[in-house]
Amino acid sequence: MRKVQSHADLTELIRQGDGYVFDDRAGRKMLHQVNCESLEVMSTRAYDKFFFGDLNEATQWADNRYGRDGWEVCGRCR
Repeated sequence: MRKVQSHADLTELIRQGDGYVFDDRAGRKMLHQVNCESLEVMSTRAYDKFFFGDLNEATQWADNRYGRDGWEVCGRCR
């Protein structure tokens, strides 16, 4: 897991096309596949985003941090 540092960083992760991004928005915590169309227009300044190379790592991190009901998987890229 690592924090996405900038929009350029996010763009490069999208280009590579492998992994998951957790969007840590206040009130709406969501896990996306890195190739989700929603990520292309997201700001990296407004909310923290975290990159995971592995789905199990991402879900365990989210469960530990927010509980199983405290986050969701994106419906677009599920």
